[in-house]
Amino acid sequence: MKNKIFFGSALVAFCSLAFYMTNINRIKMTKIEVYNGNTTKVTQHKQSKKSVNKAPAPKKSVKKTVKKKTTSKLTIASGSNKKIVKDIKKQLADQDENYQVSFLDLDKPNDFARVANNNKASLQAKSSLKFYLLLAYENAVKSKKIIANYSYKIKSSDQLKSKDKMLQTGLQYSYTYIRDMMINQDSDVAANILLNKIGRKQVNKVAKKFGATNTEITGKFGSKNIGQTSAYDMTKVMKSLYQGKVLGVMHDTRIIGYLIGSKNKKLTAKISGRSYSISGPSGGVALVEVNGKNYALACINEKADFNYESLGEAVNSAVHKR
Repeated sequence: MKNKIFFGSALVAFCSLAFYMTNINRIKMTKIEVYNGNTTKVTQHKQSKKSVNKAPAPKKSVKKTVKKKTTSKLTIASGSNKKIVKDIKKQLADQDENYQVSFLDLDKPNDFARVANNNKASLQAKSSLKFYLLLAYENAVKSKKIIANYSYKIKSSDQLKSKDKMLQTGLQYSYTYIRDMMINQDSDVAANILLNKIGRKQVNKVAKKFGATNTEITGKFGSKNIGQTSAYDMTKVMKSLYQGKVLGVMHDTRIIGYLIGSKNKKLTAKISGRSYSISGPSGGVALVEVNGKNYALACINEKADFNYESLGEAVNSAVHKR
């Protein structure tokens, strides 16, 4: 009996010792956190060699490359109308492609605005150069070098890659009709026929004679490089036409009248009222007569998708708010 009691006491003592050793080990692995000095929260953590000894790896800094937007310095002609300049600048804000804009009041000689983001005398132009060809055409009609109602037979060599359906090979058309196709349908075939008839040198000579000093046609219409002009050249010539100082009142009035049927309005597309214009992918010129306000506006722009319509509308609005 004594042996049983001794054995039982020994077993209890052994279990108590094991329980005590287990608790000691658990406490060593325990993190004690005290909150507000009142309660104690005990959280057990399993230790591992990885979590204790290894420090977190520093984050690699990634350099972000930000592209700086280049903005060209503006060139504003001295004496320019500040209100017109302000509206022009809004329409062309932050544009890097070369542009020129010219505004001339046709009744007030000192009311103008010229804005550009470059110092170039002229820029590349396309269909808008037909304006000078039209001038040279009317000059040839006046001097009888072209008889407007005479016919011209279209040759296969006149056609471009995309054949002109309004000027079919083998058929004859009057020069009046060919002129109208050049303006009303923006036909490059018609323009080249007149350019060949008059001569490129003669067209450039006429353009310079009447104020387009920075203008030159160097290639054929429909080609990549046709020639150059400036916005100021275009407004100068338009103002002279309005005043009847180019070929005389009768012929100048005719030239302006031809422009009323122009296919590409662009600068005047959002203007309600009477206007005359000729435009193309790289710009154009317009004469506007609205509510007693008469002015010439031209823009040459190397940006492919520039919104000429909004520029024309903005300038027109500024003119009528003065």
